[in-house]
Amino acid sequence: MPIIVVLLFIAIIAALVYGGMQLFTLVSTSAGVVAAILSLLIAAAILLAPFIVWRRRYLAIHGKKQQGQRILELALPDGSIRLNALRKRGQIQSGQGTRAFIFADIAAVEVQGRGLTLVLRNPAQRWEIQMANVADAKRWHKIVSLAARQDL
Repeated sequence: MPIIVVLLFIAIIAALVYGGMQLFTLVSTSAGVVAAILSLLIAAAILLAPFIVWRRRYLAIHGKKQQGQRILELALPDGSIRLNALRKRGQIQSGQGTRAFIFADIAAVEVQGRGLTLVLRNPAQRWEIQMANVADAKRWHKIVSLAARQDL
């Protein structure tokens, strides 16, 4: 199976190189070498853009690995929420207090306007988390939902 993947990868690279050569030849004969180089750069940017966008979104949800840990952290107006994706643990600090939890303790998470409502079990506790904007609330809803499913 890995040989098939390698051969497919080589075929895709060869097709891209061949297409680039054809594009360069076509544009250079009609508009010159400078225009051909610019067309190749534009084509490369168009091909790379979806991968760059995907990577940025992936890192926004899953975080970066730092010192052997994958930490996602958000500073809140009255505290913070911190998730360690590799150890499947989290910690929340707010005006309600401080609580360390494991991802299996997450019972539910809901978006409430500009904030989240996080329900933890063992012992059952409801946390109202206020965020700076709706985009952060939606992003962290997705992050905590993935953590609850053990998919983060």
